Amino acid sequence: MRDLEYLNSLENLTGKTAVVTGGSQGIGLQTTILLGCLGATVYICALDGELDRAGVESAREEVSQHTARSGGSVHFHKLDLSSIESSRSSAHSLKKKISQNSADGDVGRLDIVVCNAAIAFSPQSILSPDGYERTFAVNCLGHFVFVTSLMDIIDSTARVYGDARITFTSSRGYTDAKKLDYKALTSPIPDDGTSLLHLKGAFQRYLDSKLAVLYLAKALDQDIWVKSSESIFVNVCHPGQVPNTALGEHQQPLVRPWLASMIKSTLRVFMKNTTRDAARTQVFLSASSQIREKKVHGEYWAPTWSRSQKYTGTGKEELSTALAKDEKEWQLLWNFCQDAVSKVP
Repeated sequence: MRDLEYLNSLENLTGKTAVVTGGSQGIGLQTTILLGCLGATVYICALDGELDRAGVESAREEVSQHTARSGGSVHFHKLDLSSIESSRSSAHSLKKKISQNSADGDVGRLDIVVCNAAIAFSPQSILSPDGYERTFAVNCLGHFVFVTSLMDIIDSTARVYGDARITFTSSRGYTDAKKLDYKALTSPIPDDGTSLLHLKGAFQRYLDSKLAVLYLAKALDQDIWVKSSESIFVNVCHPGQVPNTALGEHQQPLVRPWLASMIKSTLRVFMKNTTRDAARTQVFLSASSQIREKKVHGEYWAPTWSRSQKYTGTGKEELSTALAKDEKEWQLLWNFCQDAVSKVP
């Protein structure tokens, strides 16, 4: 499906505000570009590194050149998801920024949040600043803090305009995840990450974190709809496997540059789809009128591919493991995150 055909199938987002965590690289960058091309004001929320700044400029250039929609723009906002305080502080400063940029001078609006940022292959010899395994801290806990700290402006947007979206990026890898061990999430592993033999454990932690993200989306959706906020549509998706992402590239010593390059070169032989294709499912969940009209919420979506591995569409998938469908596990994750936040005043 060509970009113009795809964009024309979605809503015009002119006047709407979107946030994409990890929106400066990989699938997140393509998500930013597509939302901007639809007319949204997009805030890339990411670390302020050299690659992040380059990604912001790349997104701005492509959005400015797009003629199918008008009004789209790209802005940068610093976000470090590795700690509770930095995630919370970033959310509060983002709300101030949105308010300052509001044409009416009010609190502004936040229509779309795409929780896309993720890390992988982080060694567990060093925990996050709050004492949690870093992959879980960034991929799940940081997003919990960031999104819940933004809920007031998301809720006000939904009440005024009748539509707000929160989309989480998980992975079909949840099917290989293990039951979350909350004690292990706070326990460092001495010397972990000093050998390539530790890659298996690091990858398992990534899969487990993506199951946690799925739980987070499900629990947040339940919490919102119990409170009768029926215009906030929370969904979670698998974007699809693509070779050209930044995932794990900077997690030395586990993933050295030569190893990352070799893995990507091998994957390109078998994977013909692109990061732009992989962004389409989360953009659809964020920008299609069907989500609002059909009251789509609390669902897990994934892309469909042709035999030649070209994107052909997207749709709901039923969760395929008992662990993923266990509502008690959703609530355990939610309670764990709430407890973690309560310890950081």
